Amino acid sequence: MGRHILVKLRVLAGSAVVLGLLCAALAAGCIEDKGQQPAEYEPNLQPLQVHVWMDVSDGAEFPDKLIWKGIREAHGLRSVLAGRKVDLVQENPGVRSFDSLEAVADLAREKNVEGPILFRSSRVFGSNGEFSRDSGTFISIVPSVQDLFDKSRGCAIQVGSSLEERARSAALFARATLGAVDAIILLDQEAPDSIVLASIFSSEMIRLGGSISEVRILPDGNADFGDVLRSVKEQNPGVIYIPYSEKTSIPAIELLQKQEQRSSILVVNVPQEERFLARGGESLEGVYLVTDYHPRSTRSGRMLEYIRHVLRIPGHRGYEEPFAVLGADSYFLLFDLLEEMEPLMVDINPASEQEDVDNAIRSRHSGKVPRNLYVCRVETGLLRGPHLEYIESVDPSGLRS
Repeated sequence: MGRHILVKLRVLAGSAVVLGLLCAALAAGCIEDKGQQPAEYEPNLQPLQVHVWMDVSDGAEFPDKLIWKGIREAHGLRSVLAGRKVDLVQENPGVRSFDSLEAVADLAREKNVEGPILFRSSRVFGSNGEFSRDSGTFISIVPSVQDLFDKSRGCAIQVGSSLEERARSAALFARATLGAVDAIILLDQEAPDSIVLASIFSSEMIRLGGSISEVRILPDGNADFGDVLRSVKEQNPGVIYIPYSEKTSIPAIELLQKQEQRSSILVVNVPQEERFLARGGESLEGVYLVTDYHPRSTRSGRMLEYIRHVLRIPGHRGYEEPFAVLGADSYFLLFDLLEEMEPLMVDINPASEQEDVDNAIRSRHSGKVPRNLYVCRVETGLLRGPHLEYIESVDPSGLRS
């Protein structure tokens, strides 16, 4: 009798799974049909070229490749503006360093660029148009090259988050949501940006009334972490903060979990989240992750459309990697900016009119686009495997939602 009931339950469960997959396929098909409507453009109008300057060659580092991938996928969803076909023109700037907006303008003149420009930078614009120190990964958008030539200030918009914002968001979440009064930092000194992330987190925890119990230096990934992590369980800090390192972070988390560590583990600055989940597997269960992008972080229906588009791509278990979404987000934002310049997209207006439009755009969209960061928790499910569950949104300025 018991065996018969178990068989029935298995049949019902299997039917439910099949039914769910069929419903999902139908829903995806409806979305796909809608998303694949061919965009109409006027063949007599000159195409609008969007120049993308970043190294996406085979030898390039993965951020540029993923950003370029996101831009191309977003272009596949929107490739017509005011009746004009939009073409992507990708160029490798080579060894040239964009250390100022003037440097971008020089390259635009050299290449005879007239249309908008997207380029990657790991630096933040200063108040006078110069770049400050390295502090995150950004896509910079220049919707008006003419304004770049004439002004070189206030004509570029940046999308992304800084290292400071990531570390501050982690500290705010640790204090306000986890209620942590102290933290231990696990630091790989060889990992890029880790010292900056550790320093900012420390100062923010203290500013918020918490403390740092200890900073522990993780040895090379091939070394034994036992001596470094053995007493962490006894100290039982409110949170264990880990600026991500490709070599040391996952082995350290695995050992902490084997020790049945009771403290919450909080990781920041993971560049490839799907790879992180695949490598860590079930050992990441319950780990918190501060991330730039999540489906609930979408600003518009276009970003939601992009995420749905990615879900239909074979091999993707969830939304796209943050760098790819950063690229798509910048492309969609460029479209928003250009729509405000729509008269310029169809006809060449007098310089006075162009200046009026540029001034309006500059006043509304100068500087860096504000963005919340998102805290997710790694969960392990039977069907989805390790995946991210959204917890909350954190405003690095101190507000929570």
